Amino acid sequence: MITLKQLRYLSALAEHRHFGRAADACAISQPALSMQIRSLETALGVVLVERRHGDVTLTQTGLELARMGADIVVAELDRANAEDTASELRGLGRRALVVQTDVTSRDDLRAMVERTLAEFGRIDTLVNNAGIYRAATTLDVTEEHWDAIMNINAKAVFFATQAVLPTMIAQKRGVIVSLASMAGKIGSRANLPYNASKAAVISMTKSLALAHAADGIRVNCVCPGFVETDMWTAVAREQGKLMGMSAEEFTRHRASTVPLGRMERAEDVANVIGFLVSSKSGYMTGQALSVDGGLLMH
Repeated sequence: MITLKQLRYLSALAEHRHFGRAADACAISQPALSMQIRSLETALGVVLVERRHGDVTLTQTGLELARMGADIVVAELDRANAEDTASELRGLGRRALVVQTDVTSRDDLRAMVERTLAEFGRIDTLVNNAGIYRAATTLDVTEEHWDAIMNINAKAVFFATQAVLPTMIAQKRGVIVSLASMAGKIGSRANLPYNASKAAVISMTKSLALAHAADGIRVNCVCPGFVETDMWTAVAREQGKLMGMSAEEFTRHRASTVPLGRMERAEDVANVIGFLVSSKSGYMTGQALSVDGGLLMH
């Protein structure tokens, strides 16, 4: 029989080994503080975004990962926005590389991986954050509308993932987190292409998780609700117009339906992404986590 004293010793030893591995992988600048708060199993976050509408979720996610000890590659089409984000990350003492990337271009994605490996020598985490939004009733959806949404919101997620997978498979470890949406779990009168694209992300997450669990790769996605970003400004304007409401009225109406009583902030999403890339979620894969203030409950 194991005594209480022996059990405490074994627990302390396991904790020491667990945090020691995290610190070695991360090159954490403040190991004592970082290890006590959360152990990060990644040394590099790759954040992908097509900032058509602007998205503070990118910046907040990068900052969260940087605080956890990660070095970041910002792969984005708009170089000026990417440099702004990278500057904030460097302000936290982390390395940040900007790679101008069109996420709909497989050549750009391959080049992004090559630049990342040349600079850092490894890719431990991929965060697929690219996304655009356009509203339309079913009969008003054009082929161009459909393709634009699917190319960025779904196709780019797959091919960005495909681009990093050979590296992660060779490393026998990796974490992939994609931004899906509550929209991918429900229907919509005026969002059909967007909802379908996010449902595709959820489905891809499950298939990728199943296909690559044996390679040591975990794949999950986050499903936010009503997040106050530049994209939400477009949502409120377009949806409000279709419903005969101003953008402000539409936002107030949506906020009133949230059980937790407020709109979502980018930090709410970034915090969950931070959890998913850490070893605290090490036994989770293939999950689509709702982060929506209680709008969807399972």
